[in-house]
Amino acid sequence: QNVGETGRIIACEKFLSSHEFDALLMCDLDQEFPMDTLEILREHDLDMVSGHYMQRKTSTLISNWSYTIDGNWPYLPYLYKDIPKSGMHRIASTGLGCVLIKRAPIEAVKKYLDYWEPNSSPFEIGKVKEEAVHFGNWGSDWRFFYYAQRLGYELWGDASVETPHNANIQVTRDVHEKFLPNADKDAKYLNEKVFLAAIRGKGKVTLNA
Repeated sequence: QNVGETGRIIACEKFLSSHEFDALLMCDLDQEFPMDTLEILREHDLDMVSGHYMQRKTSTLISNWSYTIDGNWPYLPYLYKDIPKSGMHRIASTGLGCVLIKRAPIEAVKKYLDYWEPNSSPFEIGKVKEEAVHFGNWGSDWRFFYYAQRLGYELWGDASVETPHNANIQVTRDVHEKFLPNADKDAKYLNEKVFLAAIRGKGKVTLNA
């Protein structure tokens, strides 16, 4: 377990042990948040809703949001020009750096996982037995949202809530436009490589692929 995962597990344990709160807001320390982030996400009154942020990379420009065409794994990342800049979007996965999750999906994932792995946490890194387990462990974010959606809960993203991700620079949607002389050409090449690597590495082909 890394420090972030350990913190999320502790937060989840405290949340589930008390019925004082109806939802859990996950935020990461390496991001910056608009002052009204919680209010905006809460107003949607959804099972799970995320603000938008980028992966902490400057070699290519990839959103932390992923989508699916047919509801199946593998999920596809939003790449460069396709990264949403406004509106609400039904997404397949996101990170845990800016997401508001109601109690029901957390309790449902906990109950489901406890059947197979007693005393497990919904936010643990681990196997996903429904997919090819030999691909190793899934991150706590991908794993949680995978199971929550299989159990009937929807994950949405509000693209109007942008939370810059701090690396050597703040990673936002327009990094390539700001810093690279041939932004479109460079992003197309790098993102195609990422896309093809993702498809080749998942071990099965769906309509997504």
